[in-house]
Amino acid sequence: MLNSYLQYLKHGHTGNATRFELLRKSDREAAVAEAMVFGILQTINVRPELHDRVGSGGPDFICCGSRGPLCRPLPQDRFVVEATSLNPDAVSERSRIPNEVPEEISGGAFGLVTWNICNKAKAKATQLSGYEMPRVLAIVSSHFGVSAL
Repeated sequence: MLNSYLQYLKHGHTGNATRFELLRKSDREAAVAEAMVFGILQTINVRPELHDRVGSGGPDFICCGSRGPLCRPLPQDRFVVEATSLNPDAVSERSRIPNEVPEEISGGAFGLVTWNICNKAKAKATQLSGYEMPRVLAIVSSHFGVSAL
């Protein structure tokens, strides 16, 4: 998925391709989040277009919902999407769930990552502000136990 997204960026978004290659080296989790969210948006046919401008930022993608195959998209069908990630180590620390597949099924108490999610949302609020359309914040994590959290 990372390579596919990079190839997309290299065709018409060279500045973003360079930024993404650096991100891939410095914060792989964030790069995975961006590439995976783009792939999901393509899969659900909302026509994601790169919206993030190198140097000035903004949401990662602008999308347009579909009213059917014969209908033209309307401006009111547009929405922006920002992809971000939760660090797996931070998820492990907060939840007390190790980031590994257990050898046997077990149970027990765990902590919620609500504060991690709230802090991430606060940090992204200004990036999503100022748009007169719906805004989506996609928070991704590769942590093994995230589906339970």
